[in-house]
Amino acid sequence: MLHVGGGAMTLPRYQVAYREAGANSVVEIDPGVVELVRERLPLPDSDRLTVDVQDGRVAVAGLETDSYDVYVGDAFGGVAAPWHLATAETFADVDRVLRPDGLVALNIIDYEGLDFLAAEVATLRTLFDHVEVLTHDDRPVPGGNFVVLASDTPIDPAAVEAAAAEHGGGMRALTPERVDELAEGAQVLTDDHAPVDQLFTGRS
Repeated sequence: MLHVGGGAMTLPRYQVAYREAGANSVVEIDPGVVELVRERLPLPDSDRLTVDVQDGRVAVAGLETDSYDVYVGDAFGGVAAPWHLATAETFADVDRVLRPDGLVALNIIDYEGLDFLAAEVATLRTLFDHVEVLTHDDRPVPGGNFVVLASDTPIDPAAVEAAAAEHGGGMRALTPERVDELAEGAQVLTDDHAPVDQLFTGRS
């Protein structure tokens, strides 16, 4: 798994602790975050977990083709996202790095109009055959954290929901009709046009 955006490195730490195999490569641009995690939340001493202080897009560009199974994108700083990690060109390179049955998993924060979420779904749909969106099943109003999954192989949203429930997380998949509704007319983000800040602030 390739994790772009380290934070507290919760997911890669979980992977090392509870899965018997599999390497986890973390890319985090902020050296202060990495230092804090090493000091306050000691990382497991495992050759299955590596941390690279680097920009995520630069890191992906340097990786070999067909070298990872999963790309996890979680590079938010508050309610803000680096635009250059959200574009079609970015995910085209991610697709190159992933194996043919690879999976993209993105944590996306958005509220109300969901313009950024919609744009990201539309962008991923230009590259991947299957895109699913999950959100918390107990949220009274639209908004908050969403998980977007994308792959060239079919994704079973019911299986994802069941796995989340088994681990104590209440997630539900948006219906295909709702995903279509989100993507319809949404901006496809490109290196030439990725107004991420406006998508957050221009919610209806």
